[in-house]
Amino acid sequence: MAPPDPPRATYRLQFSRDFTFRDAERLVPYLHALGVSHIYASPYLKARAGSSHGYDITDYNALNPEIGDTVDFDALVAALARHGMGQILDFVPNHMGVGRTDNAWWLDILEWGQASPYADYFDIGWNAPKPDLRGKVLLPFLGDHYGAILEAGELVPAFDEQEGSFSVWYHEHRFPLAPRSYGAILATAAAGTHARLGELAAAFRKLRTAAAPRRARAAMHARSWIDRLISIGGLSMTVIPEFVSSIALILIFGIALRWLPVTATAGSGAGPLDQLRHLILPAMPLVFVLFGYIARMARAGTIEALESDYARTATLKGLPRGVVIRRHVLRNALPPTITVVATQVGYLVGGLVIVETLFRYRGIGSLILTAAKQKDFPTLEAGVLVVGIVFVVFTMAADIILMLLNPRLRSGEH
Repeated sequence: MAPPDPPRATYRLQFSRDFTFRDAERLVPYLHALGVSHIYASPYLKARAGSSHGYDITDYNALNPEIGDTVDFDALVAALARHGMGQILDFVPNHMGVGRTDNAWWLDILEWGQASPYADYFDIGWNAPKPDLRGKVLLPFLGDHYGAILEAGELVPAFDEQEGSFSVWYHEHRFPLAPRSYGAILATAAAGTHARLGELAAAFRKLRTAAAPRRARAAMHARSWIDRLISIGGLSMTVIPEFVSSIALILIFGIALRWLPVTATAGSGAGPLDQLRHLILPAMPLVFVLFGYIARMARAGTIEALESDYARTATLKGLPRGVVIRRHVLRNALPPTITVVATQVGYLVGGLVIVETLFRYRGIGSLILTAAKQKDFPTLEAGVLVVGIVFVVFTMAADIILMLLNPRLRSGEH
């Protein structure tokens, strides 16, 4: 697919019920004659009825019926294509129309809170400084103090028979009630005379709001206790020297608990499982260091990707959260982590002298150190060459993986 031509000259079109797709289609030949390469379209996704600007969008998955349907839109696109023109759509991802009754995402959040699948679509501060506001949404809709509005009878409770839900209405604005609050309403209606309503009220009182949808690893819980735990753990694993963690593991698991052997090699005649058991303790200090780097890099990359415009836009377009994470977040968060892993693998191969000494294992690190002490230069050169080859191989593998993850690297774009 050829890349689109860059805009040379744009012409702003303000769509509304007074200027539709059909009106724009009739203007295309005239704009082409003026030298316009792209129309600069105002938002034409489904917005609040009567909107003159289109920024108060209520559904990112539908066209504004006041501007036209898919047939009208396709006709406009075809006219632009015939004249070699393109279009630029103006929309603001964090702009939506709230209040009233026409935004299903917003109403779902008011009804279900953080358990709503759209809870992360809006920039809501669920962790407010005031304890009374945590997990809640403070709405500045009332025209006077709450007590005055309540005494004036402007807050009207109502039951929707089609949806089977309760809401409080304030003029044209609908505020759905949380299902766990239905028990208080039904208990008042029962008043000891309707046993069935009383049982239903008791059932609603037992409801508990589900926890907020799980995020991707610790970064999805940024600044939460999970995030802090993994951040502290990753930093600790990175800064604690291998000889400290190795000695601690030997004392705890090898001597005190006697769960694992403290040597890296099993005796003659040992089976594969027994040999693998001897390698668990020596491998743990190295895994700690590698995991510490991976945890810190993955966390930072994921947080940055989640807060990016492309991730927010994909979410607002209606893509499921799992798809957004797999296709957009991880593809952009993984490259720095892969680079770190590749460089650390080279270190793990050559920088193991202390671990090999503590666990009595004759590895490449001990071989290089012994050769240097004995001035055995051929062996020393061979050992360094092996480490260099391993480092180069893992670096090349990381580059290949990065090319597979990033299409711009495959096409040579920057």
